[in-house]
Amino acid sequence: MMKRTFAKLVVIASLAGSAALVPALAGAQVGSTAGGDSTASGEAKHAHHPGPAMAVIHAALQIDSLTVQQRASIEALKKAEHEAVIPARAAQSRVLTALAAQVEAGNIDRGAIAPAVQAAEAADSSARAAARDTLQKLHDILTPAQRSELVSTIEAKMAAHENAASGEGGNAPAGQGHGGLLAHWSAKLGLSAEQQAQIAANLKSAADAQPPVAAQGQARRAERERWLESFRAGDFNANASALTPPHDMTVHIEDVLQAAVPVLTPAQRTQVATELRQRAAHRDHSHA
Repeated sequence: MMKRTFAKLVVIASLAGSAALVPALAGAQVGSTAGGDSTASGEAKHAHHPGPAMAVIHAALQIDSLTVQQRASIEALKKAEHEAVIPARAAQSRVLTALAAQVEAGNIDRGAIAPAVQAAEAADSSARAAARDTLQKLHDILTPAQRSELVSTIEAKMAAHENAASGEGGNAPAGQGHGGLLAHWSAKLGLSAEQQAQIAANLKSAADAQPPVAAQGQARRAERERWLESFRAGDFNANASALTPPHDMTVHIEDVLQAAVPVLTPAQRTQVATELRQRAAHRDHSHA
């Protein structure tokens, strides 16, 4: 459990997310942008991907039967969605930067970072609202046949993505998954057996309070399937059909940092702080 959770800390693939739409599609859709660099760590796959709403737009643009006007309208939605997530990513970058300073100092102070976290949550809420509006407009642009084709494409990509994740250990018991990425970070930080045991002990009470990972995944999958069928239908309402927002990754990251930072050496803290700052810089520039 410790290794699985600590990997989430240092990767920080998504702090709060831009929309809780079809997360598996975001990983499956972008091809070479997300997974084209098959490094041993698999770092690129986790660090570079569009938001789920943008991934749906990308998939829609692959529909061969689009008219010139439809394609132009969807391209306009793509531009609007791109601009809508910039404030959220900038706010997330500020949280990561603040966390990096606290990690380096060896003290996680939730109160000190609370204003930045609240600002990120507000910006994320606005981004999710914009994504719902974008998806409603996309639904209305497409014909019934095109919507059905899009949903079928998404379902196929999700299934392929989940099968690939399973083959890489994505459905393995806690602490056994994340493949090369987890191995990369475990080696990079050089955690001793004593450190691993201490961090695991620090995290145990928080982990025990969470629903089983498998149960969470099944619930999310069922919800995505209902959303897709709703999108396929003619009376789709993006607000009424909105998925449950993603778990607050900021709280999760703070929990993990509070458990890990006191156990890490100064050199290890510097490594984690550097990674957080790199993720912050990526968020600032990836949508510039």
